Amino acid sequence: MTMVAALDSRKLYFPKSISSSLKCELCKNLLRKPKQSTCGHRFCQNCYERRVKDSSGAVNCPVDGNELTSENLFPDRCCERDIQNLDCYCYNNEKGCGWLGQLRDLEKHEEKCEYSLEECSNPGCNEKIERRHLDDHVKKTCDFRLITCENCGANVIHSNEKLHNEKCPKVEVQCTSGCGAMIARGELEEHVTKQCVNAPVACAFEQGGCHFKGSRGDVEEHESTAIIQHIQILGDQHKESSENMQQLNDKIKKIESKKEYLESQMIESREVLAYTKQDLQTQGTKMGILEKNITKQKEELVKLKEILDNIQHERGSDTVIESQIGEIISLLESQGKRISDLEGQLIQDRETSGLGTSYLAKNSMSSGRRLERNEHICALSEARINQHDIRLQMLEATSYDGTYIWKIDEWPTRVREARIGKTTSIYSPPFYVGRYGYKVCGRLYPCGDGIGKDTHISLFFVVMKGEFDALLQWPFSQKVTFRLIDPNHLQDVTDSFRPDPKSSSFQRPKSAMNIASGTPQFVSQKDLISRGYVVEGTLYIKITVDRTGLREL
Repeated sequence: MTMVAALDSRKLYFPKSISSSLKCELCKNLLRKPKQSTCGHRFCQNCYERRVKDSSGAVNCPVDGNELTSENLFPDRCCERDIQNLDCYCYNNEKGCGWLGQLRDLEKHEEKCEYSLEECSNPGCNEKIERRHLDDHVKKTCDFRLITCENCGANVIHSNEKLHNEKCPKVEVQCTSGCGAMIARGELEEHVTKQCVNAPVACAFEQGGCHFKGSRGDVEEHESTAIIQHIQILGDQHKESSENMQQLNDKIKKIESKKEYLESQMIESREVLAYTKQDLQTQGTKMGILEKNITKQKEELVKLKEILDNIQHERGSDTVIESQIGEIISLLESQGKRISDLEGQLIQDRETSGLGTSYLAKNSMSSGRRLERNEHICALSEARINQHDIRLQMLEATSYDGTYIWKIDEWPTRVREARIGKTTSIYSPPFYVGRYGYKVCGRLYPCGDGIGKDTHISLFFVVMKGEFDALLQWPFSQKVTFRLIDPNHLQDVTDSFRPDPKSSSFQRPKSAMNIASGTPQFVSQKDLISRGYVVEGTLYIKITVDRTGLREL
């Protein structure tokens, strides 16, 4: 047999000599992860890397002196296959293992080899045993193996057997009172207190005044000879018990009398509590609703003030707008003070709800009246805030140059509502043709109207009743242009018309707005979607009124 050193430093035996072509030119041992140089010589990967690390200069082939670099070395798969095909013996051959097989199968064999070392499975034991002796070690010789206590049947680690026996409740020990009996350790206390004749005990009449103590046998003899003394003790105890009984009877009568009084008070209190509880529950519910409304109104006031600031910043100095904004700010400040006062009253009522029952019963009616008044104030505040919000929205969206870009958001929802007949048309915010000019707006049918129904969107122009109509020229005769804006800047859809002076749609309005006039087939619903006019659920339409020929007021 030829011996070579394997990678893990264990001896490995081969039945035949190893060809020099399968040995490393550096370590002269069997190649591990072989690499071949361009000069044809082979080296272990680790040997080459270690030589490079230890060398300060170039690494040369020990056979022909050629320089070795990572560029002229490559993995030798063929050599690796030849090495794995070599026949070899088990690492444990010297211990008696007779396995002989190819090197590639050695690792699998070692996992099952009866001569290989394996760690003991008992917790706490780190000893490594040959696999053939492991079962015997685990069950019979290991100090950490589990054994069964002969006395109590508990599982005990073998090395702790002596310590367990010193505490085992089933091990018999001698009575501590010296009676000589052998008793299980767990039953010793009961034996001493109830059975042992040598255990010291007191006379059964100890609480009555007899102070005799001794062994259980002596006490039994004492109790049989001291009968007269014990009878006297019983008599004294009976007399004392009779006196105590009389005192208890007197106390019971007083308690019963007090009980009757308390029961009558309790019945009355229950009635008051039932009424108060119901009233408080009602008030608590209303307070919760009021608190939510107040919080909502405060948030809306903050938003309205922010909108006002934005309008002032965007519009600059404008006498009409500044006047409107000043009026709304004054109203908002007044409304904010009312809400703060209302919130203070609610806090006071909330604190009142934590007081005693009698106080609540007296003040429940007044709290209810205050709550109803606060609810009314809160409702008025909410209505006024909504009015301010509408005015601000109109003020924010208003245009005075005859041009308005109408942003229509949530377009899929508007189409769906129009299709089911919930909201068939929508209006744009009003805008003006000049500072003191015509008041107009747009009207759109998402699912079409007339000849455009279900195939197109219909777009109309509406003349509204304005503040300065008496100063304007009638009928309305300015050119109107509709433009659907393409967000991709490719192709806008445009349509224009000139008003018919005979149409009632363009006469001076007698009601809030005239009959709409425009284009029932403005753009097909198919083109609207396919050409990408709807972006992020939003549609943009520009309405332009030609101001040519209008005189300025």
